Amino acid sequence: MATALDGRGYGADFKKLPPGGRILLVGEDRNLGMDRPWSGGSEYNVQLVKTWAKESPDSRRFAIRTRQAGIGAVVFNVPRFNDSLGRAPAFALTARELAIVNPWWKRLREVYKTPPRIGYALPGPERAPYRSEAHGTGRVERAR
Repeated sequence: MATALDGRGYGADFKKLPPGGRILLVGEDRNLGMDRPWSGGSEYNVQLVKTWAKESPDSRRFAIRTRQAGIGAVVFNVPRFNDSLGRAPAFALTARELAIVNPWWKRLREVYKTPPRIGYALPGPERAPYRSEAHGTGRVERAR
């Protein structure tokens, strides 16, 4: 049976992400076809991974921060992320922030790769699916 996700937005790729949990958009600001909550910024905001790494004293606290945000999957747009990092020093990850993010990133499990996007699942316990009335309620978080 066809759904609203077929033929537009993330379509089949989105269906490969694990159920439940919020989707963290990294380098991506398009959410067409996502039928559950997401967290991300726009091309004009600092990426959440930078904001959270800057606020975290170490990689363990960074991982806790993603769990507290309810993140269950990640959609990573590599070229757009790299573009955002190169816009100005305030957007680039520092060596300290990279050291915090990399251990977390290495634990993610790739579930699809459709250039320029890669979808990842977070390890750990399954997150409960969101109820249908919460679908489509994305949230843009801004850097402080």
